[in-house]
Amino acid sequence: MAKGQPNPTGDPQRQAALKHGLQQYGAGNPAAGEQAARSILLRNSRDVQALGLLAMCLVQLARLDEALQAADKAVALAPREPMLLTLRARAQRLMGRTEEALADYRRALAIQPGMETAASGAAELLLSVKRLDEAETLLAPLLAGPIRNHQVALAAARLHRLRGDTGAGVALLEGGLRSPGLPPAARVDLMFALADLLDVQGDTARAIAMVQQANQMRGSRFDPAGHRAAVERFLHAFTRAGLDAMPRAEQTGDLTPIFIVGMPRSGTTLVERILAAHSQVTAAGELDGMQRLVMDAQAGQPLPWVMQDASAWTTAQVSAARSRWPRCVLVPIETPFVTDKMPANVMYLPLIRLAYPEAPIIRCLRDPRDTAVSCYFQHFGAANDWAYHPEHLVAYFADVERVYGHCRDVLGIDLLEVSYEQLVQDPEAGARQVVGHAGLEWESSCQRPDQVKVDARTRSVDQVNRPIYTSSIGRWRRYEAGLGDMLARLS
Repeated sequence: MAKGQPNPTGDPQRQAALKHGLQQYGAGNPAAGEQAARSILLRNSRDVQALGLLAMCLVQLARLDEALQAADKAVALAPREPMLLTLRARAQRLMGRTEEALADYRRALAIQPGMETAASGAAELLLSVKRLDEAETLLAPLLAGPIRNHQVALAAARLHRLRGDTGAGVALLEGGLRSPGLPPAARVDLMFALADLLDVQGDTARAIAMVQQANQMRGSRFDPAGHRAAVERFLHAFTRAGLDAMPRAEQTGDLTPIFIVGMPRSGTTLVERILAAHSQVTAAGELDGMQRLVMDAQAGQPLPWVMQDASAWTTAQVSAARSRWPRCVLVPIETPFVTDKMPANVMYLPLIRLAYPEAPIIRCLRDPRDTAVSCYFQHFGAANDWAYHPEHLVAYFADVERVYGHCRDVLGIDLLEVSYEQLVQDPEAGARQVVGHAGLEWESSCQRPDQVKVDARTRSVDQVNRPIYTSSIGRWRRYEAGLGDMLARLS
């Protein structure tokens, strides 16, 4: 591979690929943007702009360790480029590296004072860790005149919400949506944020209209038939007799995972916080380790969703899976237990049981209608394409329920099922159940999950920073008029 130049010019093919990649990223298609970036890097691995584009796309695809590698390489080639520092900060922020991210944002602002992308990114991070005054100080100069960057509007609207002034947040977002020449991806961001604030205000009619527009504009590339076929292969591949005959990894090492599975917005973050309040547990967020292990162990077979051939798993592969999983943990670990709350781990429950036979598994359950409404209002990015269309939501919920039922009833995989509704209505009883299932002694701190050090990655961060509340129960009832068919099919 040629070394090339960090900032090549005069190459029409390269310029066309870069333009195409940026357009695809802006249109909400980061996978195509990644392909364009990689096509440039195949010819010149030192192309800074292509590395930056690659990192941007990988962040959107939630492949954060790869994104950080690309950003690190770009910053090494152009250490005083503030946009690259801001991009690296974003990856670090989503990986839970709060102080490292803030340091990069500050470096960018030192090089380019008033840089809106860096200031708004730093403000969002500060809001996530409850440092509201610092965030307000950063945003104040940018709010003194016309807002030119939609990320500034998003951060400021979030600040207003946390301060209890949703009306000011709504006005900011509505003003942002009137900006001429607003890119489609930015418009979608603002529309989702506005729908959320309208929901908080109780303006149900405007909220549902706005979120429907946002989801339609965002679009969905989810393939219900393809996903259903993947689930069928999973159900066929794993039988009780087959799983019982498969090898288990030896219980080595001092680190025990606690796997928290469940649909997004079903209470997984609350359960993680309850456990993280325990002195013996570290919260690691959503890890893609199991999916990567499947891809690595069965090299040459593209298996994005299921392990199609259960008989292919040898003792060596299962043991290797066990030894490699801790490398996916991106936060410092000083406790014997660590949580992994990746929702997609439902597809890897058999591998989890083989690689970590001693690991507790907790499944979070919530009224599917409330979960679906919450997901429909959430701008997840590319990772959960099923969430942007009511039909796809229903199909995905049905598929996941089949997998859980098969793992629990057919394969006999032991897991604790925790009801969100029961947990928030009787927090101490629920917390004791969760802690006990993990094999831990009870600690009273587990009754105060809102006091746990904040993880700035989760999209539920503003909710779990509050004391446990019950107001989200039955939220779906407000949206029967707009989402009646979806809700009826989920009831």
